[in-house]
Amino acid sequence: MRKRWLWVAAQVLAVAWALSGSIRPLRADEIVSGRSIGAWLRILQDRHSTDRDLAIQALSEVGAKDPRVVPALAAAVTDPLYGSFAIAALGRFGPSANQAVPTLSAIMLRHPVTSWRIIAADALWQIAKSPACIDVLIHILDDPDKIVRSEAAAALGRIGSPAKKATPRLLRALGDQAAVRITAVEALGQIRAEPRAAVPALAKALRDPWPLVRTNAAKALACFGGEATNAIPALERASKDIDANLRVEAAYALWCIDKRQDALRRLYSALARFDFETEGAACIAIRRLADIGRENEDVAPRLMEFLNHGHPLKVEIAMALWDLNRRPEAVAALTAALEDEQFVIRRVAARALETLGSDARSAVPALLKALARTPDQEQFVPEISPDDPPALVEPNTQSVFESCRLEAWMALQKIDPAAASRYHSQHPDSVRSLAPHD
Repeated sequence: MRKRWLWVAAQVLAVAWALSGSIRPLRADEIVSGRSIGAWLRILQDRHSTDRDLAIQALSEVGAKDPRVVPALAAAVTDPLYGSFAIAALGRFGPSANQAVPTLSAIMLRHPVTSWRIIAADALWQIAKSPACIDVLIHILDDPDKIVRSEAAAALGRIGSPAKKATPRLLRALGDQAAVRITAVEALGQIRAEPRAAVPALAKALRDPWPLVRTNAAKALACFGGEATNAIPALERASKDIDANLRVEAAYALWCIDKRQDALRRLYSALARFDFETEGAACIAIRRLADIGRENEDVAPRLMEFLNHGHPLKVEIAMALWDLNRRPEAVAALTAALEDEQFVIRRVAARALETLGSDARSAVPALLKALARTPDQEQFVPEISPDDPPALVEPNTQSVFESCRLEAWMALQKIDPAAASRYHSQHPDSVRSLAPHD
């Protein structure tokens, strides 16, 4: 269950960042994450406050829509504890954070902590697409610290095809330590350059002793599509590996290369038959089926069959269906999941609905109901595997319950601000219990 939560949370957060870019006017006293924007700005400037990280998170949700935010975060990059958080937040604003470019350039070129230079290069690329970012990251691939080298490779991958000049150096990184190989193989797929050299190297990486290197190599080969035909024999072997994640990614790569139907059947099989150990692979299969469904109209009906038959991964399937064609059944399934006996499913469903914004207005009554629930109405179901040690069992049902209410509240604010405002006015103590307040 924990693997499932991490996977879904990652997908949901990625969509949430994309949706946060919509522009609307902000009031100076508007409440964000329980405090006014002005209050968060004051916290950020107070070097004695222990909530500076929360302030950066809240202000990053506001973005450049408030003209005070970019200068405040640009000033916060010197914070020795949370400056890197501020740098990353500025990068997510894109070109609207252009005024922070001189500050970020200085950090990228001269900061004594190399990992901060990587974060700054990442942010600068998002803001200004400066070629200097690529040169700096390639140079950092020679850093003596393997974690730093791994982070640099990952950053080059995020830049994608404009970083094609890094391909020769990333190919050499496939002979580096495991931490570097893991991100280097993925970066090669994201950049997708020099297939004559990259494809054979990635096919060889399918036999790497580290599972994550093998899985990322299959993902990278999928990115090359028809240019990776020479890797088909290696992917066929990988699709029968004992590692369930590798089997799924190899099947998807085979589909991307030559659209073979048996690869599609293997993905359906991963979704139809799984256990606790292979649940993560089933979640990956859902994501890959959604990708295929954008060009294969048969996928959505099959996913609907799984959903209608009460598949345990209903939240993930519902999100995949929404991504495919914004089906109303997806919102209905996520709304129903708000009352699931598993608290983790409720939390993930609420967070998923939040990413849908106003398209999920039909879920507002259920979200209000979730906010009105009390602990005595609940029967606590531990969110762990039966094989986990007793120490992992959540002893405090109240805290788990309140986390569900918090997710419902955050979703309500995003989906229907007017309904959230009315609830806040009618139940101020309820909202005050969920989040910090002024």
